Amino acid sequence: MIIKEDILSKDMLSKIYDLQNSSHKSYISTLATTDEIKLIPRINSSKDLTYTNIYFNNIYDIAIPNTALFEINNFFGDISLDYIYSPFHIMKKYIKENNCKNELLFFIIDNKVFILSLDEDGDIVYHTIKKLTTFNSIKKTHFYNDDLDAQKLFIELYYLEVFQIIRNIKEDFAQAKKFPKKISILYSLKQLEDKQIIQLSEDFDIDIKHIPVNIDEEIFTLSSDGHNKDSFIQKKNKKRPNRLLLLIPFIFLILFGIYRYTNSLNHTKNIKQTSNKTQLIDHSILNSKIKNRILSLFHNTPYDVVLNKFVIDENSLLLKAKFLNNDSFITSLRPNLEEFYKNNQIEILSKNKNFDIEAIVTSKDKIELKDDIYDKNILREYNFNKELTTTLIVEYLKTLTNKNTIIKYKSSNQNEGVNESYYSINTIIKTPKEFFDLIDKINKENYCINIAYPISILKKDSILEVEFNLIFTQAKKL
Repeated sequence: MIIKEDILSKDMLSKIYDLQNSSHKSYISTLATTDEIKLIPRINSSKDLTYTNIYFNNIYDIAIPNTALFEINNFFGDISLDYIYSPFHIMKKYIKENNCKNELLFFIIDNKVFILSLDEDGDIVYHTIKKLTTFNSIKKTHFYNDDLDAQKLFIELYYLEVFQIIRNIKEDFAQAKKFPKKISILYSLKQLEDKQIIQLSEDFDIDIKHIPVNIDEEIFTLSSDGHNKDSFIQKKNKKRPNRLLLLIPFIFLILFGIYRYTNSLNHTKNIKQTSNKTQLIDHSILNSKIKNRILSLFHNTPYDVVLNKFVIDENSLLLKAKFLNNDSFITSLRPNLEEFYKNNQIEILSKNKNFDIEAIVTSKDKIELKDDIYDKNILREYNFNKELTTTLIVEYLKTLTNKNTIIKYKSSNQNEGVNESYYSINTIIKTPKEFFDLIDKINKENYCINIAYPISILKKDSILEVEFNLIFTQAKKL
């Protein structure tokens, strides 16, 4: 899940809580990336009670402030976390698996660089954490004319900052220590281009490897029985439910269902005439699933790709974009898109250019997101006191959207006891967040309102034009 706020929303908390309690063998793990984490000598490990310490090796412990653990737990609200790890845990695993010696090891995650240096015996002789400039901080400056310039500026600064970190470490080593013979840069999201890695290697006359890390897989491995003792907190023992007790309510429901069914044969007509309530699939679940997919696609769009048009349908995606480099699609975008679609193709619009390349990317054969918390079709009871006309529905939808929105009625359809009316929405916004906020607002409504494909986001100078469909569902008039 992509989380940018200081605390999880109630919607996400509820869904994670349901998943956690769906099985006594399910556990919740997270990675703490605060720069307050540090390695401390084991000899001093027990002296500072304001920190929680976990074994790293015979010389060092990993220490995290108790206040940071409190903030992490608070972020997850009422959800009880089972494991909390740090980037140093992932680096420890990498060192062990690759028998690292005489090596400078970087792990870049978010805007932080976790750094370890190992000598010829594989002992840690240097450790620190550095911060890098974020793309958002670049966008807040006035040193660029458009998003493309901002992308270029960010990539240049990112490279220069990594260069400066390596140079500073090398200068420190020149005074007292022997600088390692190779550098390995682990990363969760690729920011440095392959040609920049080659340039760094030539500048420092050293072998440099650029290695991707799958955070989900690493946390899953750490949470397994062989490594979970390394967590800053320990999982709580979950009571194994008594299977007989679990069967009792099901037996009751079966018997009660048989009773209701036999009685409904004589009373179905009366129930239809008197009931104003109808059960449908919760519209917030369906809408959140669409929102989550779009958010994930945005999150996996590299910084060297500038989107000008984004059109997503049920089984396909179309992107019109500008690529900063001629290999951006192959090295950056396509590997990320392959997590979402099986077939990804590019059509170059601007020929004979090595940078600022305009192209259209088409993706087909959708791959469902792994562990999507919105996969369950949960029923929700909607109270239909009266049937709204299409005119009233349009007026109601206007209260949810901004003043720059055009709402058009398209058609209606009667299906299994409900009326479905279809509407096209065209709205002008400044940032994608406004569109996601609209989805959140719709999800809170007591009417069944579903976002429907296709969804189009078109960049026009400093604004975004968004087009999508809505389905308004209500009970048939008796």
